[in-house]
Amino acid sequence: MGEEISNMQVILSNYVKTSVKESDMSLRTSKIQLKIPSGCDGAVLVKNLYLSIDPFILALMKNQELDLPSFMLDSACLYVGFFKFCSPKKEETVYVSAASGAVGQLVGQFAKIAGCYVVGSAGSKEKSAFALMKVDLLKNKFGFDEAFNYKEEQDYNAALKRFYHCYKNVYTYLTLKNS
Repeated sequence: MGEEISNMQVILSNYVKTSVKESDMSLRTSKIQLKIPSGCDGAVLVKNLYLSIDPFILALMKNQELDLPSFMLDSACLYVGFFKFCSPKKEETVYVSAASGAVGQLVGQFAKIAGCYVVGSAGSKEKSAFALMKVDLLKNKFGFDEAFNYKEEQDYNAALKRFYHCYKNVYTYLTLKNS
């Protein structure tokens, strides 16, 4: 058996009316056993030091019906951010890092809708079927024009130049537009 420790939980006690107050939450402490399952060599236990509430969670903390499912709040923010601040133009090249994640997939789809040439990267150190599957997924399921595993590249900038029609991406575009 592992060591027994206190585990503190933050519990929603009251639905939030305007902004979150301390009285809307309660703390509960319980005991848990620290134990790494056998066969998990190299595994580590992680201690959470801070708690942060993502904006879309606030919608779930209110006792009201939403016009949109809560997952659409994030995608709506992403949509506005991409089209308003990046102002993509047809045939521009858009590079999406971490493209196999939820946000990256959406940015790639928005860029394709805008008529852009979309390059995505995903990374995995292991030369595994999973790493290959991520790149294949981006190109063959999500419609990215090009995709690569950035952890397999010797020279990241050379990889970007290899896939780009022009050397512009969402990040530099945001920087240029905001400076």
